[in-house]
Amino acid sequence: VWPRYGRDVAETQPIEGNEARGVIPERGYPRLREIARADPRLVKARGVVPNEGGRVSGEAGLYVAGWLKRGPSGVILTNVGDAAESVAALLSDHAGGLLPESGGGGDDEVRELLAQHGGPVVEYEGVRRLVAEEARRGAADGKVAHKLVDLEEMIEVARG
Repeated sequence: VWPRYGRDVAETQPIEGNEARGVIPERGYPRLREIARADPRLVKARGVVPNEGGRVSGEAGLYVAGWLKRGPSGVILTNVGDAAESVAALLSDHAGGLLPESGGGGDDEVRELLAQHGGPVVEYEGVRRLVAEEARRGAADGKVAHKLVDLEEMIEVARG
């Protein structure tokens, strides 16, 4: 079992010449699909949210990226491209005055909602600290980055 993945990796026996020593079961997509199916008007049969370039079809001001946008394919970097396309659509809609009025309180309202739920909040500067620390640790190992996977450690590093 690979220590980084802990209990999510199951030892396997070679199958038809397969030299793999472990299997990492995917967990995220079925749960995301289940959540999306709770609103059937947004989901096609193949488990993606109908969209045009990241804009959710028939829902002004609602955007989607990642597997819910294109289905279960690609890698993390594929999600970056998806997100960039969706954000470009959002910015274009904002510049064109096409976004509906939110009636909300913006950043302050989001912070208040997060505080009510009691979860950790990490601001942008904290994310930058985390990325820098991962790069520092990776450089010490001769790698681009050493990804932190323990949530408590990530929050501690992000909060400085």
